[in-house]
Formats: sequence, C-alpha cells, structure tokens
Amino acid sequence: MTITALGSTRFVKKGVYSGTAEYQKDDVVLYNGAWYLCTANAVAGTLPTNTSFFTVWQNLWNWKGQHNNTSTVYAVGDVVYYLADYTTGSTNAGTFTRKARNVYRCIQAHTSDGTNTFKPINTTYWQPISLANYNDGSVNVSTATITEKWGVIGNSPDKLSKFPNEGRVGETVDCLLLGTNKNQAFTYDWSCFITESGQIRVWGRGSNSCTFINTGNGTSVGPATAVPSFFFHDFFRSTSNGGAGVHSTPDGKHPRCIQLETGYDWWVALFNNGEVYTGGYGGNGEMGNRATTNRWIARVGGTYTEVAVATNSTTHLFRDVRISMIAASGGERAASSHHVLALDEDGQVWSWGYNAYGQLGDNSVTSRSIPTLIPKAQFGLTSVQKVVAIWAGGGEYGYSFALTDQNKLFAWGYNNYGHLGLGVTSTNVRVPTEVTTQTWTTAAAGTIKKLVTADSNTTQYSTTAILTSKGAIYCAGYNGSGHMMKGDTAQANSFLVCTSGPGATNTAKDVFLTNGNAASMFVIDNTNRLFAAGANNGGQLGIAGTNANYTASQSCQKSVNGVMSNMTNVKTLTALGGGNGTNTSVIVTTNDGWSYGAGYNGYGQLSMGWQAAYHYTTTDTAKENTGQRGFNMVKMPSALAGKVAEVWFTGYTDGTATNYGTPIWVSTTGMPYQAGYNAGWSISGHNNSAHRNIMTPISLS
Repeated sequence: MTITALGSTRFVKKGVYSGTAEYQKDDVVLYNGAWYLCTANAVAGTLPTNTSFFTVWQNLWNWKGQHNNTSTVYAVGDVVYYLADYTTGSTNAGTFTRKARNVYRCIQAHTSDGTNTFKPINTTYWQPISLANYNDGSVNVSTATITEKWGVIGNSPDKLSKFPNEGRVGETVDCLLLGTNKNQAFTYDWSCFITESGQIRVWGRGSNSCTFINTGNGTSVGPATAVPSFFFHDFFRSTSNGGAGVHSTPDGKHPRCIQLETGYDWWVALFNNGEVYTGGYGGNGEMGNRATTNRWIARVGGTYTEVAVATNSTTHLFRDVRISMIAASGGERAASSHHVLALDEDGQVWSWGYNAYGQLGDNSVTSRSIPTLIPKAQFGLTSVQKVVAIWAGGGEYGYSFALTDQNKLFAWGYNNYGHLGLGVTSTNVRVPTEVTTQTWTTAAAGTIKKLVTADSNTTQYSTTAILTSKGAIYCAGYNGSGHMMKGDTAQANSFLVCTSGPGATNTAKDVFLTNGNAASMFVIDNTNRLFAAGANNGGQLGIAGTNANYTASQSCQKSVNGVMSNMTNVKTLTALGGGNGTNTSVIVTTNDGWSYGAGYNGYGQLSMGWQAAYHYTTTDTAKENTGQRGFNMVKMPSALAGKVAEVWFTGYTDGTATNYGTPIWVSTTGMPYQAGYNAGWSISGHNNSAHRNIMTPISLS
C-alpha cells in the first residue's frame, strides 16, 4: 500500500528481484545493479526491464550519478552516489580496506570546489539515503588473543534460499552438479539455512562447539535465530579489495554462502569467493586447520595465524585455491567422525578428516587435519581435464564418489556392502577406482544426473542409487528391504538397473533414498507421480493395506476425505529414518503448493495436529486425515496453504523406534515454518521440551 503525506511517497523495498515472486505497485527491487519501481501489479517472472510494469527508480529522483568534487553545481534534492573507503580491520598481514557505494541527497545548494568541504561526508550539505558499513568489528591477531567480528552482516528477517545438504545456491546446470547425495540434514537438535542475502541463520542446541556460535559459550541458540560471523581474510586480500589474492567475489561485494553441509554436530560452509569454513566436531582433523580439536569456526587451509598472515601456500594450503564445491559424509547418521571433499576450479579434488576406511583416497588409513590433494592422474585425467562432481557418504564409515568430464565414475572408501558398485564386496578401497560395471555414456547406461546414498544410524548398511539421463535408475549395495525395485532382497555389488517402476521403463525424473538397514526408495516419474519400494513397517510408503515391505515398485497414494488415489503432481520429497524402519518419516510437496506426510509422527513432526506413533493412527476428518495409510495432507497456517515451495527434514534418529525430527517448510515467499521435536530450542522461538504437532513460523529476530 502507498502512504502519501505532504507530497512524499513511501515505497516498499523488496530487495533483490526474484523471478518466482509477484510484485505489487510501489514495490522496489534490485535487478542487475539498479533499483526498479513497480508501477503496476506484476505476475511472477515479469522482469524489471519490462517498462509496462517497472521503471528505473533512480530516474524518479534528481539523479546525478557519481558525485563530482570539482566545479559542479548541486541543488537541493539532487541525489548522488559516493564511493567511501572503509577500514575493515588490521592483522599482522596489513590493514584491509574496501570501498562502499553510498547514496546521498543534497540538502543545501552549493558548488563543489575540490576540497572536503562539500563532499557527501559533510552533513551540512548532504543527507545519507543509504549507508553500507562493511566494518563489522576488528581483527587482532596475536599469540595470546584472537578477536573475530567479521561477518555476513545483517539481522533483517531475510528469506530462506537454500537448505543444508541440498547443494549449491544458484546452480544453473542439471541436478548432476548440485553436489548432494542426501535428502535431509541429520543434526543433533539444531537447524540452519542459507538466506537470500547469502547469510547463514542457525538455531538450536550447542554441542561440540556446533551451531556456529563464535562467542565461545557453546550454549543453545534461541528463541530467535542467530547470524554467525566469518573473518574472510582471503577476501580482503583479493582483487576485489585492491590486492592480488584469488578469492574475489563475482560482484566485488562481501562473500555470500553458496553451499552448506551439515552432520550430527558439525558443519562445512562454502562461500562464493571460494573460501571454506568448518565448525563443530574435529577430533580427527575434520576442521581442516591442522587441529584435532573442536572449533567454533575455522578457515580450512591452515591454522588461524597461517591463514591470517598467508605468507605462502605451504602453510596456508588454500591461499591460491578457489573451491567451487564441497561434500561431507553425514546428514544420514549420528556420526561425529566424518570426512570432507572439496573440488577446486581447476577440477582437482582435495580431502581431509576421518580416514579409517581409505575414504580420503590418499592410499592410507591415516586421518588428515589439513587438505590433501588427490592427483588428477588418479582419475586418469590430463592436466586440462577435470573432475566435475563429488559426493561423500557413510558418516564415520565413509566413502566417496567423483565424476570426471570424461563421464567416468570413480569410487573409494568403505565398501562392506558393495555400495561402491565396483563388483566386489567386503573390500575397502584406498584410492579412487573406476566403476566399470556400467558405462556412463549416452550410448550405454546414460550420463549420470544424480547420485544418492542411504546409510543406517545403527549399522553401516549402505545403498547407492544413480539416476541417468535416460531416465533409468541403477543401484548397488545393501538390499535387505527390497528397495532396489528388482524383485528380491539380494545385495548388489555392481550397479544393476531396476526391474520394475519408472527406473526400469526409462521414465524416472528423480530418486530419493532413506534409512540404510531398513531402506526405502522413492521415485518421481516424468508425469510427477510418486512410486516406492522397500521398508514399509511404519506406513512410510503411503500405500493402502498392511505395512508390508515391497521388493517391486508400488504406486504411492494419498488419502483425501477417505478416498485413496495416486500420489501425483509431486515436486520433491524429504525423509528421516533409522533403526529398523519403524521410525521413518516422509514428507512430499506438490507443484501446486501443498504438502503430504506419511510414517512416524511420535513428536508431531508430520504437522498433523497430534503426536501419535504413525500418520494413520489418529483420525481428523475435518482435515482429511481418516486413518488411511496413504499420504495425509499436513496442517498448515493459512499463509502457507497452497504456497509450500519445499520441505526439508532436520533432526536425528536414535537407532531404535524414535525419530527426533524437526522438518522445515518454506513458503513461496521464502518464509520458514517448523514442527516436531523441541529440545534446546530445536524449534526456533519456542520453549524447550514443548514439542509442536502443527508447524509454526521460525523466529528470525
């Protein structure tokens, strides 16, 4: 709504333009470096360059462009921008500065004369309209004390952009390079997400230095979310700030988080300038900073002082290396010990962390506290060829995959159940070894579009599934529940194609796995219909009848007013499970903005209005939950009804029949909601131990 008083109009600032948002008259958006004013209500996808709906906002002012400090006449109301130098901090490596572009309005007529008298910093002649202060504190490096206050700055109620373990923000290629092989964020009573502005928001229990708390207290975060700070020494040395370092950002602005990997009590974050940060459990070198202890926040590549000083690339290994993708084992089981893979812009793979099974690929079982380079020759590559995708799975029973630009898949690490697809079992592999049981080319099995894994919280059972460009699905590993859709429960030591369902008829569009030793596999076909097979002892497959396991593909169903029909129009799926499978929860979202749940609901994590063992054990005909085993619609506030963009499970399972799940739903406007288990501020904004059986908004401030 426009509010007019005394000839002045107030505008609604919406921030960076989103192609999925609808804009109203008088909204203001930032697009390609310029601000635009919406002049007429515009549907989603209407570009600000469309003059029927937008106009350049600056054209509405007495816009004079960049301030000229020599012999220029300025009148009251003139608007300029001015580049001011800000000192962003000092270390023993030098003083860092950067320029901030600020906007000012003239409040007293004058003629600039080349002196400081009339510069926009003089409040007698200029009034600031916007100020961008990049100084978020100071950096003081000494042998005794280290003070950190750098950060991805701001505390505004920012929109949710990306969930952890979901891949990179802004990826423009197919799902191949999303860098994810999980469909949940396995965390010990804490949650986080990447915001639209590139910040990270976090809340919940603090353990093993986790939940990003850089104040050193390790306590739980609540009732509101917290915004962690990062020091970005390499960015302030980069060409974005007048230096020679390689860690510049694409737009020269402060680094934005583009990928976030999480596990039980640890995290790894990648920023768009190629810097990688870690935190939480580090007993096996998982922090990548030469330490084997827990850390609040660590910059991968060397000790804090080595990174801050960065005299050479021997002490700070990543001084001249830009990372483009990360992958970490976890997100599938309660594992503190884990390993991390990083892919740099030259297509080289680095690894560090826990290595009891050769998961680091360096031909040893020695854990590493600093990144170790796996030579390109190990992947059969020349200097100009590249690895293009990486995946890490298995928690402490870690294993790794890498795909080259030659369409060759390599695997290494733990292999007790044949899930590496190398044709052998019970043989761990210490170096990258090519998977030759299938040929991953268009002429053969098809190129790899997606790779997913499932691991159990109680044992090391593992399964791998691959979706190809032909719409086929190939599986390897443990198959005790029959989830591979090949009509049996026999283990597969090589990648075998499904014999039933969309993966067998080349009509598969997406694939998901959950819970290793009582696994289920879900497949969306090219008509957006959902199919499943495997463990169903908690009704998690959403199939009418008894809770029987299925070794062949079944059509999932939904219950609406007691009438069962196929689960169609499915957009995506998330699931959390462990133990014997009776604690597996599954939630789907549909393309028309609705959400349905099935399976375990002991803490209300399916948002159905009650806390009962399973989604079908309590009825509520007013909300279409009628006791049927098909997927039931979740309860949601009216602001979210028909506007669900996605849902993602956080939380963990304890290996028995308990699921401490806290899924997060996000609306089409980017606002998050949460339900389920609540201890240590697991659900932001609500007191400990008050579990939520209906989703509630997450408190951002």
